[in-house]
Amino acid sequence: MPYYPEDVIRDVTSGNDIVDVISSYVELKKRGSNYFGLCPFHREKSASFCVNPLNQFYHCFGCNAGGSVINFIMRHENLTFPDAVKMLADRIGYTLPETGKTDLHKEQLRKRLYELHKTAARYFYSLLESERGAIAVDYLEKRKINLSTRKKFGLGFSSSQRDGLYKHLISEGFNEEEITASGLVVSFDNGYRDKFFSRLMFPIIDVYGNIIGFGGRVLDDGKPKYLNSPETLIFSKSNNLFNLNNARRSGVKEFILVEGYMDVITIYQAGFKNVVASLGTAFNERHARVLRKYCDSVILLFDSDDAGVNAVLRAIPVLMSSGLRVKVLQVHSAKDPDEFIKKFGAEEFGKLVEHSENEFVFRVKQLLKEYDVKNIDDKIAFTNKVVSMLKDIENEIEASAYIKEISRLTDIDTEAIKNQLQKQLSYTPSLSINAQRGTGVGINSALRDVRRSLLNMYITSPTVYDVISEGLDEKFLGEQLYKDIFNYVTELRKKGIAVTPPLITGKFDSEEEGKELSAIFMLSADYKEDEAQKAAKDQINTLKKAYYEDIIKNSDDDDKVREAFEMLKIINR
Repeated sequence: MPYYPEDVIRDVTSGNDIVDVISSYVELKKRGSNYFGLCPFHREKSASFCVNPLNQFYHCFGCNAGGSVINFIMRHENLTFPDAVKMLADRIGYTLPETGKTDLHKEQLRKRLYELHKTAARYFYSLLESERGAIAVDYLEKRKINLSTRKKFGLGFSSSQRDGLYKHLISEGFNEEEITASGLVVSFDNGYRDKFFSRLMFPIIDVYGNIIGFGGRVLDDGKPKYLNSPETLIFSKSNNLFNLNNARRSGVKEFILVEGYMDVITIYQAGFKNVVASLGTAFNERHARVLRKYCDSVILLFDSDDAGVNAVLRAIPVLMSSGLRVKVLQVHSAKDPDEFIKKFGAEEFGKLVEHSENEFVFRVKQLLKEYDVKNIDDKIAFTNKVVSMLKDIENEIEASAYIKEISRLTDIDTEAIKNQLQKQLSYTPSLSINAQRGTGVGINSALRDVRRSLLNMYITSPTVYDVISEGLDEKFLGEQLYKDIFNYVTELRKKGIAVTPPLITGKFDSEEEGKELSAIFMLSADYKEDEAQKAAKDQINTLKKAYYEDIIKNSDDDDKVREAFEMLKIINR
């Protein structure tokens, strides 16, 4: 991974105003000194996504996403830190410095791997069209996959010759480092063996049209049924979806998410270009973020067995947390989409798609299977569960429609459901008991805010730098991230480098670090110089007291406890 020095990060971030950058993705409206819009990272009805032009950071009050302009590009475009820096540098015409020899070698290897995969795809395709591929062609014909579709997806065949691909790649001028880096060949007993043999081959193509990996299906009873390329320099299972390269050009903003290669190909051939599948790994947040770039809504079409239903239930919150609308389609009159389309045709399948079920109703129906609502105890338990789901619905009209549907499914009176919902919405657990005991959420949250406030002043207020650097030891900061931020700012100050929020957020570039930094910057306050210094001293003392009180309460070391008592006396003078 390329390393960019602090001055480069500073140049790139200062040249990319965060409001300008985010405005190209989100419609922003100025409110006071900040800009607000709908969060691109979760579904919401009211604008809780805040962009601060002064400190050049963003923060969502709904999902707590936040960070610098680099963090935003990383998350929205699903890029690594170096790739996000490069994208922003290109945006302003900034020339990044040359990377080291290692990085240049890696970049050259990456290019060779793209060429190698293209060569492998041609090899597999030629085998499919040869006599050796007859078994695979026969399988495809039985599945009613026509020649045009075979060519569209570049389907191929890997022969039973265990080193056929290896020998072919060598003959095409690829060396052993490149071949093994592809993951298509593995070293074996002082030699090399192809990863795929006697399988129908599915090229995996990224959104730029590059072949980056393969999936392979056995044509007999062998195991595993499906085999996929391993993670490589050019292939990440969580950053790609099968057929995304075609689906994104379908002109449809609602994608159908299915379980496997053949489901995709069958549905695509039936005329539905907007179909994708994950690549041999459980659907996750990174997949959802990739989809969010190309569509607004996702229809989940998985098997109707228990495993399929559970997969749907796991995928729903993942998709919704990325701001996607979710529907569920279950094929009951056939074992899978392939059989349904063969039986009833593409037009009937289209009607099924049009009548896909709302995810909330689907979840309620699944929940109903666990309860006998004719039994009073089960009815109460079921109602409480459903009401807890309703609490997350912001739109009143939507919630009202769901309440009516729940009532229809269960014969539970709508007013009873509404009353129970109102009780749960108006109930707020008290934190006072924990706060009085000096433990739990209340106190921990308060200390966290003190630490955030101190770090905010340390970064943004040079007038309190000496007060904080002399009075605050990293041990009082608790979390490792806070300690790392404190030490990094100290290091920059000692070097005479001007400390700015973009420089800090450029250093701590993970999604979680970005969230925490945006929370730190949200705590800024307009202090006069003397007020800021007093606030800093008071907050340092608050952290010290909490630190030593914790030792007194929890330590078994008598010497440490005595020392803590002495320190508290000094602080309280």
